[in-house]
Amino acid sequence: MNSKFAIRDIFYFGGLMLLTISSSLVGRTYLFLVPHLNPALKYGSIVLFFLSLFYKNWRKNVLIKSLALIAVILIVSIITDANILFIYVLAIVSSKPEDFDKICRFLFWANLILFFTTISLYEIGILQDEIIIENGISAHSLGYAHYSSPAYSIFFLTVLGYYLYSGTKYSYKRLIFYIISAVSNCLIYKLTTVRLVFYLYLGMMLLIITYDYLEFIRKVKINKIAGTIMFPIMFFLSISLPFIYLKNSILIKLNSLLNNRFYFGKMGFDRYNVNLFGNKIITNAGGFDENWHNTYFYIDSGYVYLLLGYGLIICTIVLFVYIMCSRYAAEHKNSKLFIWCILICVFAFVNNPLIDIILNPLLFVTVPMFHAMRKERKLRQIVHKKNLCNAL
Repeated sequence: MNSKFAIRDIFYFGGLMLLTISSSLVGRTYLFLVPHLNPALKYGSIVLFFLSLFYKNWRKNVLIKSLALIAVILIVSIITDANILFIYVLAIVSSKPEDFDKICRFLFWANLILFFTTISLYEIGILQDEIIIENGISAHSLGYAHYSSPAYSIFFLTVLGYYLYSGTKYSYKRLIFYIISAVSNCLIYKLTTVRLVFYLYLGMMLLIITYDYLEFIRKVKINKIAGTIMFPIMFFLSISLPFIYLKNSILIKLNSLLNNRFYFGKMGFDRYNVNLFGNKIITNAGGFDENWHNTYFYIDSGYVYLLLGYGLIICTIVLFVYIMCSRYAAEHKNSKLFIWCILICVFAFVNNPLIDIILNPLLFVTVPMFHAMRKERKLRQIVHKKNLCNAL
């Protein structure tokens, strides 16, 4: 291996490891209360990502576009006090076109190890099990700060496992994937009672049947249309339903089933204005004020948070990338990538996975996708010129 690229990989994946520890372990457990630990991990990852940039071969136009994007993200991060957004974009920009599968494998194993690390820290008493009892049923956090976190971790490990290691549809790898994913998702549902994530897992199995076994992935035109409209439709529903759900009894029941997500979405729009660069969203984990009013506030919808928290510019860029990724997967009949896009599209309606590149590294596909699209465009231009010459 070229020593230049070996050094670059050390810096890059070192930064990605620090960011993964910060996000998957410290940020999701009460270890975030340890003074200076999380900031040190984040700033360490920034330094390593910048060092890796020096070892990346840059085209002039790509460098200019990347620096412009980083500048915009830096402005948004300063305004919203969301430095994690800047780090995420820096990680994506620093990656290479051939890195996507390598990054996915790295994050799969890093997140898996950190998941069992969290469980181990809980078992030995360093982390606590936050137990929520509702209707006589106990929901366990298993060392995480919130009981939903282990369910999210297992779900995204399932998605990555399907993309990376499930093999072909009739292989032994696929059978092993089905067994392990079913056992792990059923067990984590039993312990955490997070039904929305479990239903999404069942939906994932249905999508696999549809696109792999019934070969619906071959319907390129239909899938490209679906890939084009599904994110805008879910975005529109997410920002419109909070304003109208009280007028319909079915939507009121749906809001209740979704743990008042429409209600808190409307509260978000009441508190913050839509603007270009976003807002600093101040959440509240719960409690009561002096008048005994519940002060809990959190925007669960990924689309609503993307619009209010990061502003119109970032919202437009992120949705555009997901649309292009969906169309790219459909055009190349990549069922695994297309199913991944559908799952994120639906999940973002009830949660915020859109820019969480540690659990959901789909945005890393931006670099190889646009690189491949540029090569395909150049190839078409060459073929077109040859055809013109032959015609003459």
